[in-house]
Formats: sequence, C-alpha cells, structure tokens
Amino acid sequence: MADPILKLFGVGKDLVTSQMSQERGTQSVNTTISNGQIVGNVALTTAGVSVPHSLGRTPQGYIVVRSSAATSNPVVYETAAPTAQNLTLAVSAGTLTVSLWVF
Repeated sequence: MADPILKLFGVGKDLVTSQMSQERGTQSVNTTISNGQIVGNVALTTAGVSVPHSLGRTPQGYIVVRSSAATSNPVVYETAAPTAQNLTLAVSAGTLTVSLWVF
C-alpha cells in the first residue's frame, strides 16, 4: 500500500484541492477493482467469444490473471462494448485460454 499523503495546511488552496482529488481518486480505483470476480478458463479465438461475467452491471475493465499463451505475447481485446451480462473478447492470433479478473 502506498504511503499516505501528508496533509499540508495553510499552503494554498490549489495544493489542498489537488491532494484531496488524489485521495478520492485512489479510493475510487481501489473500490472499483476490488468489486470484481474471477472468470476462469475462458477459451478465446480470433473470432471473438461472449464471456458471461455475472457482475450484474457493466464492468469497468478486466485483467488477464492467467494465460495458456501458446503464442508469444498474445493480445486480448474487446470486439464489442461490454454489457451488464457479457464481455466480448478475442485474441490477436491463434487460441488462448485465460482467467480474468473482471471489475
């Protein structure tokens, strides 16, 4: 965890406002990422695969946490906008089995 930001008082409104914005941003990011779940063993192809995520809302993003990379440096990308039910993902070349943290 990052060191807390030292609070400086009486040094100017801009610095205090900037500090408060940074603190709120960090809290927001941590909350968003921690409100996710693992979706395991998803077989991806170059054609795009619908991946159900069960979040009950449109996800903010995803992180590949495990990969069976048979190709070197495969790229996983969205082929359609995410919905409250699914992500639609594809891989740049070949096939790939991944586990995702969807948040």
